[in-house]
Amino acid sequence: LSGADVLFALEVLSAVPPAESPAESTVSGRFLLVFSSALMKIPFLDGFMPTVEIIDFDLTQQRMHLTIETLPFLPSIDIFGEDLTYDSSSRCLSYRRPGQSEPSVWEVLFADGKVMAANSSVTGLNIIRRLK
Repeated sequence: LSGADVLFALEVLSAVPPAESPAESTVSGRFLLVFSSALMKIPFLDGFMPTVEIIDFDLTQQRMHLTIETLPFLPSIDIFGEDLTYDSSSRCLSYRRPGQSEPSVWEVLFADGKVMAANSSVTGLNIIRRLK
């Protein structure tokens, strides 16, 4: 599939909300970021991740942790979010990054425990795959 095909599918998902909200267990855990619409305009990437980005949504600890591995000889970048919550009625994960006044919000479009599609207030439409 091309990035344009993936983006189209995500746009269809965002236009038609799921009949039932995904369970908390399907949105909590460790995920690999696979696709981001924020990368669609970068030549040759087509929305697919050129780096390894691991995101942890830990609802028990109310914390988000994103680790970005760029190049083998460079240290990884860590981004943290606090006060992580999941509101099943709105299908939204939200957290606050230190120093930010507005929360970051992920509207969950699909989650089955293995894959999640979401619309992030920061990075747009994303697909993440569960790691554990």
